[in-house]
This record gives sequence, C-alpha cells and structure tokens, in this order.
Amino acid sequence: MKFYILCKNESANIRKCIESLLQCKMDVYVYDSGSSDDTLNIIQQYPVTLVSYNYTNHCNAYNDITLNDSEGFCGIIDADMELTLPLSEEIYRLREHSEVLISPIKMYVDGFPLDYGSLCPPKPIIFRNGKTYFESVGHGERLISGVTVAYTQSELIHNDLKPYLSYLDTQIRYADNLMKRATQGQLTWRDRVRLTTPLLILVTPLYSLLIRGGIFSKKGWIYAIDRLIAEAIMYRRNIVETIKKHTSE
Repeated sequence: MKFYILCKNESANIRKCIESLLQCKMDVYVYDSGSSDDTLNIIQQYPVTLVSYNYTNHCNAYNDITLNDSEGFCGIIDADMELTLPLSEEIYRLREHSEVLISPIKMYVDGFPLDYGSLCPPKPIIFRNGKTYFESVGHGERLISGVTVAYTQSELIHNDLKPYLSYLDTQIRYADNLMKRATQGQLTWRDRVRLTTPLLILVTPLYSLLIRGGIFSKKGWIYAIDRLIAEAIMYRRNIVETIKKHTSE
C-alpha cells in the first residue's frame, strides 16, 4: 500500500518516518514542498519516490492525494509521525470495512513519550481512494459528513524532534492564519473565544494537567506549557492587531 509523507524542512524527523514505513513494507511517496535544509539529501538515501509538491494546506493536500491515487487505499502522515508494526497489521485487517481509518496519537515531547496530558485528537490516516474527504475548518481540516470510519486500537507515533524555535514559528504561522481568517469571517466558535478573551491561555493547559492527567508527569507539564504558549501567541497577535487598528483611526 502507498503511504504519502507531507514534508518541508524535516531533516530532524524524515529519516525515522521513512524507516518506520519501510519496516512495515509500505510504498513510500514523499511530497516535499520546498525543503531548504538537509531533508532532500536524506530522502535520496532510501528507496522512496520523491515528489515536488505545491503545498497550500493539509486539507487540499489530503484531497489531492485521495482523489487522484488510482489504487484502492492509501495512507497519509506528516514527517514527524511514525507507523508501527502493530498499527500496520490493524490497517490491513480493518481497511475494507470503512472509507477512512482513524488512529489514536501517541504524543512525544522532546523525544520522550507523553503518558498523560495529550490533547491531540485521533488522526485519519488511511483512505479509500477516488474521492475527497476533508473540508477546511479553523487552521486545520475535518472529515466531511457521511464518511464511514473505523478506529484502530494501535497508536500512531507523533514525535517532532525539530528545534523548539520551529515550534514557536509554527504557532506564529497559526496566529497569522487566524487573523487572516478573522478578516474573512471564517472563525470557529473556539477561534472567537481565542481572539476575544485570554480564557484559553488558562483553560487549555489546566485541562491538559488536571483532566488529562499531565500534572502527574514532568513531561505532562512540558506539554501543558507548550499549549499555554501556543494560546498566548495567538491571543497576543490579536491584541497587537487591535492596537494597530485603533492607532490608525
């Protein structure tokens, strides 16, 4: 089965991602959207297909792949994710019973597995080809209504080893996208709360710590702090834009 990796400047992650897929006997296609680090050199060391891809967002990328792939099923993951043998076995066992297979995420922080505190929702990873499945929502995407799904018990690993500055850059990019969608009237209810009040700066990490159990683990505290920073960056961006608007009036 084909597995597609969405990739840009993932030299810290692409090797382990590719090796996990090859270990599971998958045909690997790397969709690279303009890497300028050592990613391309690493990819070329493996028996995979490298495709130069004009990435706009995950929603469009997923729909492009599933609509145009001619085989029965395909998998799509990000370069900071890894497939395991138990998960691959479940995929082959369950895929015929639905259009989309969804897997829980095993989060890592700084290379360490997160036992408690994760807020990452299960991720669609396997798709019956020949149609599109996603629509844009917020800074992400969601499955369209009417899609038949099945859930695996085995987890997909999410282990991003890029420098922490990359995480901050990503949150800044999300904030930029949030402000753009605000001007276009495309905000979700959560986005509106995020822009109008600092509530999520407190609620999100507290939920991770207290409800999801992160308070019992130092790794859980790291993850909760990261979520606090992410929410604070987005709220801060809105404050700056509000000040600019009032100053220009």
